Amino acid sequence: MKHRSSPARLRGVALAPLRLLCASAIASLAGSAFAGNFCLVADLDGSGAIDGADLGALLAAWGPVGGGGPADFNGDGVVDGADLGTLLSSWGSTINDCYEAKAIEPASAAPGEIVKIIGSFAWTNPLDYCAVAMTEDGEVIPFEVFSATPEALLCRVGPSRPGIGPGKVMLGLGLGSQGGVAFPPGTNGSDEVWSWEASGPGEMYDIDFTPVDAGAPISGTFYGSLVNGQLCVTISGDCPPGTKLRIWPRAHHYGDGTPNDPYIGYDCYIPCVEIVGGASELDCAQAICAAIEAAYLAHQPNPIVINCTVTPVLGGTKLTLSLPGLLIDWGMFNIEVLPDSTICGSTDCGATPDCPCDLNGDGRVDLADFIIIEKQFGQICGGAGGKKGGTCCGDLNGDGVINQIDVNLFFNNCVFGDCP
Repeated sequence: MKHRSSPARLRGVALAPLRLLCASAIASLAGSAFAGNFCLVADLDGSGAIDGADLGALLAAWGPVGGGGPADFNGDGVVDGADLGTLLSSWGSTINDCYEAKAIEPASAAPGEIVKIIGSFAWTNPLDYCAVAMTEDGEVIPFEVFSATPEALLCRVGPSRPGIGPGKVMLGLGLGSQGGVAFPPGTNGSDEVWSWEASGPGEMYDIDFTPVDAGAPISGTFYGSLVNGQLCVTISGDCPPGTKLRIWPRAHHYGDGTPNDPYIGYDCYIPCVEIVGGASELDCAQAICAAIEAAYLAHQPNPIVINCTVTPVLGGTKLTLSLPGLLIDWGMFNIEVLPDSTICGSTDCGATPDCPCDLNGDGRVDLADFIIIEKQFGQICGGAGGKKGGTCCGDLNGDGVINQIDVNLFFNNCVFGDCP
């Protein structure tokens, strides 16, 4: 099947249009937190672009507005020529103009390692960013964005097929959500499941990232592929009791750019799901499918419907993801096996005064400690100077809340390696 392409702007590189993973939520942003926010102050209808609809809204509000209205950009109580000038000065701008990547450090890393995308980012909710690198032949290296500041995005590198070459960094804004999922009976999942909904093109940059090959911790990663508009991955082997898996499903339909066939992108990241009592290969595959469907349905503000089916095949069991009534034009479907010691949703603390960055008390400072901060992010710890240990060891500065300050402290001040 020949896949349609979606045009993307590639800053600094003259290339033919390339297929995109990420997308800024344009049509779906009306009435959302993006409307009239950050750098697009003149985006009165929340469409993600400054255009004629915004001009019409401004003219309809022309004149005194009392205490101020959305079209009164300078807050002087009247919509007039000054506000019109503000709108016209940003005419044609889109959400993509609100962020820009300039570099990635390091430029090569293995799955699970941390990279920093440096640039300018007016929107600082990490859940709403999609970040990847895409090779010339369409292979994708996914990034999990877990921190966003005006200067950088911190990302964890996801799994990619071994042996692929460097890819160009791509970014997009969408509507992301993260939280608990009602996983099906027989499974126990992490409470940090991320889902993301998008429509419209994102942004590609002349920034190369090269993945370092690394297998999954136990028996390997199962890599999916796109087949006839569906995403398929074949697993092999039974799931012993307590098997833990990390799942990366992403499905995108480019459409033709019209309201009847818009761009659709549905991404999901399940950090950990456990097959509690064990299962045969077929039952394990069915449990994985049920967990994926549940994770998408938990998306906020609107549930995402995606189908996952199971078919026995020669040499294993095939899982197939599909979009109801639509072909998937791009996607990925990778499943990682996690170590037996993994505890899904664990936020166990074990920090000691002698090694304050060793949050899990294993005698080392590493990414396992940062994961505790990530899982506790946003937690209130009982007021200023909040409690240490327990479930608040991620509050590194003791201000009673686990937030971006603690993330910055960890990466700027903690030295990876064995505790002294």
